[in-house]
Amino acid sequence: MALVWLRPASWIVLVSSMAVSAFPILLASESQNQNQPRLQMDRHQDPLPPGALARLGTIRFSPGAYGRSLAVFPDGSRMVVDAGGKLRVFDVATGKVLHSADYPEGQKKKIRGGKIKGASPDARHPSVTISADGKTIVAVHGGEVFLYPSNLEGIPESLSPVVRYTKYRSVHFVPGSNLLVAVEVGGDLGFCRVSEDRTIRPLVRRLKPNRGKTALPGQREVLAIAQKVVAVGEDSGLIRLFDIPSGREVKRLDLAAGQEKKVPFGRTLSGLAASANGKYLAAVAFFDLKQIAIVWELPDLTEVARFTLPSGPSGNLALSPDGSRLACLKHDRGTLGFWDVKGGKQLHVTNCRGMEIRALEYASDGKQVAAVCANGVVRVWDADTGKPLSRPDEGHLTKVTAACFTPDGTQVWTGGEDGTVRLWDIRAGRELRRLDAHPRGIRCLLLTSDGKTLFSSAVDSNGPVRFWDTASGREIGQLGGEGRLESLVHLALSPDGKILAGATGASGANGRVRVWDLATRKAIRSLEIPGAYPWGGLGFVGPGRLAVRDEIRFLHVWDVDKGELLAKVEQAGQGHRLFTTAFALNGKSYITALPARRERGVDRPPELVFQSLPGGEFMAAVPLPAKDRVAKSAYEGPMLAYARGGKMVWLGLKDGRVCGLDVSKRAIIQTFAGPPGPVTCLAVSPDGTRVAAGGREGNVLIWDARVADDGKRRQGK
Repeated sequence: MALVWLRPASWIVLVSSMAVSAFPILLASESQNQNQPRLQMDRHQDPLPPGALARLGTIRFSPGAYGRSLAVFPDGSRMVVDAGGKLRVFDVATGKVLHSADYPEGQKKKIRGGKIKGASPDARHPSVTISADGKTIVAVHGGEVFLYPSNLEGIPESLSPVVRYTKYRSVHFVPGSNLLVAVEVGGDLGFCRVSEDRTIRPLVRRLKPNRGKTALPGQREVLAIAQKVVAVGEDSGLIRLFDIPSGREVKRLDLAAGQEKKVPFGRTLSGLAASANGKYLAAVAFFDLKQIAIVWELPDLTEVARFTLPSGPSGNLALSPDGSRLACLKHDRGTLGFWDVKGGKQLHVTNCRGMEIRALEYASDGKQVAAVCANGVVRVWDADTGKPLSRPDEGHLTKVTAACFTPDGTQVWTGGEDGTVRLWDIRAGRELRRLDAHPRGIRCLLLTSDGKTLFSSAVDSNGPVRFWDTASGREIGQLGGEGRLESLVHLALSPDGKILAGATGASGANGRVRVWDLATRKAIRSLEIPGAYPWGGLGFVGPGRLAVRDEIRFLHVWDVDKGELLAKVEQAGQGHRLFTTAFALNGKSYITALPARRERGVDRPPELVFQSLPGGEFMAAVPLPAKDRVAKSAYEGPMLAYARGGKMVWLGLKDGRVCGLDVSKRAIIQTFAGPPGPVTCLAVSPDGTRVAAGGREGNVLIWDARVADDGKRRQGK
């Protein structure tokens, strides 16, 4: 679960007690008949979770779980995605889910728990493939191979009755045939024939590239399957070709031969890919500290092209069906480049920052390139132009990391790992404005109480705090500091709006809080926290008083004007790192979410602990069910939010639920079903009537928080 509290910068505005007129709730839930509840839809006619008012973004092209692998059907109209417990077939044109199927019983735990050593697939180990006629889907679940019809209906056939006591990590169809190649955990390859009725004929051959030895770390196979040969590459740079009919080795090439310099990133060969027509093989490798793309003609491995790629690690690559184009992902740069093989020229480049692409594949006609990301979202690009075709204007491309409401509660600003800041109209669910704020991603957002100025901080270190005019979307200034400005994980604004504080991610062995005078735009204080980083929380708790929760066990209260430490209080949950803390605006209390732990010889359940300011005296503790773990990643910001003048506290949980806690009752009185997976950002409107929660898929859900007053509304699952 994730701990969801508003970033100090955000909740100062969001929980403001200023009088605002909330606009009437005229969204999807308004027309719902309370006696006959019906499923509500977003503006794309996709269902909303129970109780949600709106979705900012879309769930199209989103399996709703961690992405593992994908395969495009031969006709290019559909694709199948293997993501976190399910197979889903998507319509490529609309992004709608056409069919879905769960893993066979007993396999989910193996997949999620990593029970099968070496079976977890990555870009090198595709876990799903499609037959040449498009009628059969083959997938690896927990080390076992299963066959499904293209509509994913019925009980899948298993490879286990044919080959017992064998665990697999990836599957491939030989292009243009019904011959299936299943890669075992140890690196051996098994060949089976799959009939049209999805029955598996006995194993026709078993190939042992490692001569029976289990692959060692740093020597994992990189495979490419052509029509007549199997190319097996190793991290060391060795590439071997095996003839499919006979299974004998026909060619060998050592890319590391003659290299004297140490290879970066610990490997010579980064990836292999074969064209669908079976005529070409491509590799990305290091030569003399430069990353080179090489294309050979099969089966003789005659080199036809060689060109230099931008520096940095690569591994995800795909070769067009005719072998004329190469798509290659640069992990460190967050870009996907499209290259002309013959001329060695980069044709297009597209931003993939934060996507964590797991698999990359060309469509059979070569006109599109599809990828599945770690957050489960599927991306499709036009291979000729490099432009995105899937949800190009529908929400963030990656995880939403920050959100804050405008003063009137009608609009929401959001920031994501894709580096953009976006303004949304809640009523229409549409994006109104987009700012390309920080190329490496957004960490924090903070809106002034009048809604005229927006502050943003970046994921990358040494990135300035930028502030924007919200009316025009124009950048009006930057805040830095003397020397290196570390990545800011929290922002906070003083009640009078004159002072901005930012907590840094790291500063050597010590933590640091930077303080700026907004009138002069100069740094006026640098507050050191010896031996700990200020990741737990940050907020002004009165005129000139700044409270900082460090990562380990102390609360620090500073006099900002004098730069003096007023109090250093030992907290509950000592020794447990990365707790999230939210501060009440009245400056009299704060709340911390703690996991299950053993403290001073006593076992403590997960709980929310209320303590007073500035002394940190214990006030109350609210136990949480063991499953209700609150998100606590410092870099995802606070997942706790005070609302309604401190009368309510909202939490974001790791399973995606959003819970409202009545402070006076010390009990959770409302629960909403939020985004799939952990809540990654949380915001409450200034008048406390609305709650927004973002997730890793790039969209944000909005709820009416007022229904929590009577506690009678049906809880989300």
